[in-house]
Order: sequence, then structure tokens, then C-alpha cells
Amino acid sequence: MRQAGERGQVVILVLIALSLFLIGAIGLAIDASHMYAQRQMAQAAADAAVQAAAMSMLGKTNTTGYNASSTPACAACAFGASDFTCTNGTDGRTPCVYARLSGFGQAASSDVVDVSFPATSTAPGVRLSPDFAPNLVSVTIRRTVDSTLMRFLGPSTANVRVSATAACVQDDNPVPILVLHPTLCSALQRIGKASITICGGPTQSIQVNSNCNPAEDDNGGGVIDLSKAGPNDSGLCDTGTGGIFGSFGGPDNYPNPANLLLGTDGEYQRRAPITDPYEDVFPSGPPIPPDAPLPPLARAPNVDGCPAAPAQPCMLYSPGRYGPRPGVPNGGLEVKNETALFKPGYYYMDGPGGFKNASLGIMMMAGGAAGAPDTTSVAPTGAGMVVYNTGPLVGAAPQQADAGEFDVGSNSNATLVGSDGGSVWKGILFFQDRNSVSHTGVCCSHKLGGGGIISLKGSIYLTNAGATTATRYQQFTLRGNPGSTTEIIGNIVVDAMNTAGTPAVRMQLDPLALKVITKVALIQ
Repeated sequence: MRQAGERGQVVILVLIALSLFLIGAIGLAIDASHMYAQRQMAQAAADAAVQAAAMSMLGKTNTTGYNASSTPACAACAFGASDFTCTNGTDGRTPCVYARLSGFGQAASSDVVDVSFPATSTAPGVRLSPDFAPNLVSVTIRRTVDSTLMRFLGPSTANVRVSATAACVQDDNPVPILVLHPTLCSALQRIGKASITICGGPTQSIQVNSNCNPAEDDNGGGVIDLSKAGPNDSGLCDTGTGGIFGSFGGPDNYPNPANLLLGTDGEYQRRAPITDPYEDVFPSGPPIPPDAPLPPLARAPNVDGCPAAPAQPCMLYSPGRYGPRPGVPNGGLEVKNETALFKPGYYYMDGPGGFKNASLGIMMMAGGAAGAPDTTSVAPTGAGMVVYNTGPLVGAAPQQADAGEFDVGSNSNATLVGSDGGSVWKGILFFQDRNSVSHTGVCCSHKLGGGGIISLKGSIYLTNAGATTATRYQQFTLRGNPGSTTEIIGNIVVDAMNTAGTPAVRMQLDPLALKVITKVALIQ
């Protein structure tokens, strides 16, 4: 028989059991949430650290660091190509710094940040670039996290472990517009009411490499229309579902969202820089034609491609070296008050004269026998033409401010075709010497468009490449008046780019002139 003093003991035991259960449940919820938050923060830190490491590999500073003249200078950031573990609190190597900036690897912490270089990747669809060794890097972060209420029922600590892998990878399609300057603020600047429409192409339509915030600026009223960009387009700008606008420096959101049409699949994103897709095209400069071209020859209507009723008299131009000559002391080539018919071939602008289409000038490709593919010049261009512009070069005698420009427009029309996809020029139409002086500003940038109709098939390549600095770079301006239109079947690769006036610009890539680019990708 139960004694009176024993009554209620079961209730106490039940309450104790329920209390322990509640403590465990609450502790599990709190500690699970805490562990999840720690894991998310660790993953973000690993992603940032590994992408910074891959960017250093892409820039080949993983073994040399940034020299003293760089901004910022960094000799201690080089991290080599052998596995290592970061020293907490003081390690200046690039992935260690980025992990620490994200809160992992601080002084006196027990965090472990390991950096390794896998030999191969198991990620599907990844094509590693053979131009970089190493081309894969992984960052693993480990942290011991103290438990809270769960320590009363189980372990007092738990371990968080995350990994991320990035690589220098290859892609067959460059973005249609690539702005290369690494530090210039507003490297892509839109003024006026110009509209740019990109049709088809890869998933990414625009990339601005500058690390400045803002890397792009939009003060105009026209739109950048990427709504029909991307690989789903039929080629008629009717079935595309949107393209990505990538910016390294940001801001986080496009400065004027109403001016950016992204479609259903498009996005504006902060993205790592993309390398110059043409860096392997004559890196030391192309061969120089030994001889001057034939003098321009008058052509009658319906001869060598001259229209039946030309607006201006036809003149047939031949490939060659357009240096200083009688009547043209600065070299180069200017079309004015005539219809210029260009034979396929390599046109080398030697001197500060540049390549210009002036008032009432019309440029078009030659036809008939004169339009036969170029297979014999010093740098064959196939069925199209390439215009190589020297500058003037750095160190040359001072010239007028606008010397050495590409300037195709000024109330004139142009229909030109670049080299074919099988040539060494890889589909290029305009190529600026990488060692030329700076061409920037309202007066002095390269210009395309005006009051006429411009149609170009071929890529536009204007950069000082590795010699680009804060004050020395090539700027490209798309301009025009109401009603003027520019069509480009190819891509634009420039140091800086702006728009002016009210042109309508439409772009798409040439499917027969695919090029390989190298970029950083987070693959795992």
C-alpha cells in the first residue's frame, strides 16, 4: 500500500523528464540554427577566398604578387602553387586575406583555412584552361563551434567544415560587349538616349571588368535591351530569353534599372573579370606589309561592286601599308565625298592619320573579281578585311589630339565585313595597336556611328592590353543622330566605352567566328 508521503512523486519525475525533453528540443533548435548560420558564413568566406585565389591565378600574380607600382602594391599576397594552411591573423596571401575579411582565420581563433590545388576536376561540363598552371584551386575552412543548451545533454562542441573550388576555365563564346579596363570608374558610361539591343549569343551579354564602384554609369534615357539575348534566340532576335550583365566592381544594382531590360532569364550580377579573348592574336604586333597599296582606282557603276546609281563616285581601294605619302603626310586613310570599295585584305594604317569615314563618305566591300578572298597578303584575311591602326605609338612625336583614331560615321554610311572565321585574325574587323597612345574623352576616343547607317560584320578590338593604366587606355564611343542605326555582327572588346546622342545599336555574334575566352568560375 502506497504511503501518503509518496503521492505526487510520479508527477515530479514526469516534469523532470519533460523539462529535459524541452531543454533538448530548444537546445537542438538553437544550436542547429547557430550551426546553420556558421556554415553559411563559412561557405561565403570559402567562396570569396577561392574566387580571389583563382583571380590571382588568372592574372598570374599567384607566384609574383603585385609589384610595387601596382595599386595596391602587394608583394606578400603571392601564394604559389603548393598546398598550404593559412596562418591565422597575419597571413598576407590572397586567399587567406579574403577568408579573414569574411571573419575566418582571425588572430587567436582556432579556425583552419587550407588551400590546395587539385590536379583534376570532377565537375560536369568544366573545360579547364591549359594556359594556366595551376588552373584549379580549393579552399577548405574548418571551425569548432561551442554548443549552448545541447551541452547539457551531449557534446559541448561541433565542427563546421566547408569547401569551395574555383578554376580558370575556357568558353567558346565571348560576351558581345567586354570592357577590359581593370580600375577605371564608369568604364562603361551611357550619355544621351542611345539604345543598345543584343540578340542571341551566350548566357552573358555584357561584362565590365573594372574593380571600381561604380564600374558603369547610366545617365541617359535610352535602354540596354538584353531581353532577346542568350542561347535560346533563333538568330532573329525573337526567341531569346535574356542575357546577363556582369560587373566586377558593381554597384550591387544597375544604376538606372528602368534602362536595363533583362528578359525572363537575364540578370545584373557582380561577376569576376573575363580575360581578353584576342590576347593571343599577334601579341608582339602583326607583320607589316612591305609595300604601299595600289592607288585608288575609279570604278564605273556596276563594276567591282559599285552600285548602279552610287550616291558618290566609286573608288576601289587595295590592301597594303597606308603610311605617309604625297598628299597624305600623316598616313592612314580617309574616305570623303566618295564611295570606297574595299578589296578583302589587310589594311595597315601606319601613322597618325587613322582610319576615317568623313562627310558624305560611303564604305562598302568590293564585288566581282575585286572581291575575291585574300589568301596571299602578309596576314591573310579570307573573304573579309582587317584594318590595323598603329596609333600613333607611344614615344612618337606629339600629334594633334585626335590623331590615330578609328572614326567611322560623321553623316556617312558603311557596310564592311571582317576576316572570316578561319583566318588568323579570328573574325576581327578593327584592331588598334596595343602600344598606341591613349584615345579618350569627347575629342579623342574612337567613334562609330553618326548620321548614317553603319553595318559591320566583324569584331572591334581597341585596347592597350597589359599596358593599360589610369591615364592610358582606348575608349570607344557609339554615337548617332535620331534615325541613325548601327548593326554589329561580332563583339566589342575595348578598354572603356560610352554612348552619345541617340543611335540605335543592334548586336549579335557571328556563329561562324567563335573564339575561346578564359574566365574564372566557381565550380564546386
